Amino acid sequence: MTTPRVSRDDLTAAVALVLTAAGAEPDIAAEVADNLSEADLVGRTSHGARLIPGYVHRLKAGEVNGHARPRLASEDGAILRVLGQNAFGQVVGAFSAREGVRAAKKHGIAAVAVTGSSHLGRNGKWAEIAAEAGVASLHFINSPLAPSSITPHGGAQSRLTSNPVAFGVPHPDGDHFIADFGVGAVSVNTIKQAVENGERLAQACILDAQGEITDDPAAFLAGNRRLLGFGGHKGFAIAVLAEMMAGLVAGGRPHLGDSGAAAVNNLFSIYIDVARLDDEGAYDDRMRALTSWIVSSPPLDEAAPVALPGQRGRAVRGRHERDGIPVSRGLAKALVSAARAAGTETEFAARWPALAQAG
Repeated sequence: MTTPRVSRDDLTAAVALVLTAAGAEPDIAAEVADNLSEADLVGRTSHGARLIPGYVHRLKAGEVNGHARPRLASEDGAILRVLGQNAFGQVVGAFSAREGVRAAKKHGIAAVAVTGSSHLGRNGKWAEIAAEAGVASLHFINSPLAPSSITPHGGAQSRLTSNPVAFGVPHPDGDHFIADFGVGAVSVNTIKQAVENGERLAQACILDAQGEITDDPAAFLAGNRRLLGFGGHKGFAIAVLAEMMAGLVAGGRPHLGDSGAAAVNNLFSIYIDVARLDDEGAYDDRMRALTSWIVSSPPLDEAAPVALPGQRGRAVRGRHERDGIPVSRGLAKALVSAARAAGTETEFAARWPALAQAG
């Protein structure tokens, strides 16, 4: 059976329709939809439009404010504080990135502390915004009110959440170095997506009820929630660093256990204008030389040449812009379910019958 495909414009419009019907301001719905469809466009499907049923539920439950907008609360030199005001995280993150870039261009370096955002989504986006402006950046995220999901190195019970980390360094030709990952061996959304699509995980990284390591994603969702971290003790150090930077240094609150409350994210970001230290005017040529040198390594597998973080996503973007975004069974079901919950199922089906039938 051929996998149906959808253009990014149609996917964005479908998500925006659903979010607006669920109560979000039209311009806010459009910005969130654009962010989610871009995640699907670059292959980060775990953080794409499949999230829409949860977002509709949170809107209707009052757990996210579809009318709220982030606010710059203070600016003390190069240190900025942004209040998320329970707005959509995609809107909060983009606002904070723009403010961080502005302050870094003024001071050379800036720190932005964000508290009280709803789910931020694909955090590599903030690094992309900065890199496009010639600014390097680092981003640390925590979720103080989410259920514990990541076991500490050597531990048998979860004590952390996925605590994403993202960073980026600009490339003069737009081939920016962009990394974005959670501290679990896989993300929680990847686990949920595997369950939705009836798949196993690519690696065994979940502790089941008997304490055995399994690749069965259902073991995580069956009240167990014990996911191994990545990278052993080194990855564990990064996980704790993210918790401390976003949960303590940013002035938010740390994760101290399960609460079952609404998704709340804090974000701590550092922005650096790379031109400020480029006294010799050599940054561009040296960046080209460095990246070319790294990817020139002969690959272990001829079918998988060496690529820097960010390059594979841009390659996927190009293919999906040409051929359309694949619509998995899980994505189609999520869109139809969200449209039904938002009360716009009839219009959704009329405008995108192929998506409605696939779901």
